[in-house]
Amino acid sequence: MSLPLTVIRLVANFMKRYWIILIMIATVALLILFFFFDQYSHMTENQVLDVDSQIADMLENPDYRNSSIEGRKLFAEELLRQLKRNRLIKSYAFNEENHLFSFAYADGTLGGIRIYDFDSLYNGEIAMN
Repeated sequence: MSLPLTVIRLVANFMKRYWIILIMIATVALLILFFFFDQYSHMTENQVLDVDSQIADMLENPDYRNSSIEGRKLFAEELLRQLKRNRLIKSYAFNEENHLFSFAYADGTLGGIRIYDFDSLYNGEIAMN
């Protein structure tokens, strides 16, 4: 008899005898995974709120608001560096052309900080001909 066939028969015999135990183990494993992922999602939600709160505080800070574009860039970069060090975000990058920091929250969600003020006269609509 070949080895693979022997192994298959052994596994089949084991499953015939202990199928109830295997189902119970699988059920417990699924419950543990569900509990773990549920806890992780709440933790991540709190992390996202913490990051958003820190960014909002920076944007409302008078020193930030009265800074030049380079000064705002330094403020934002320092905050993002601190958030990365605390593992609240995974990574960040700066797009010089758009004056935009993009970053990834700890859960992978993307976010951004634009350091250049939006034009209050521009409403974002594109004229169609």
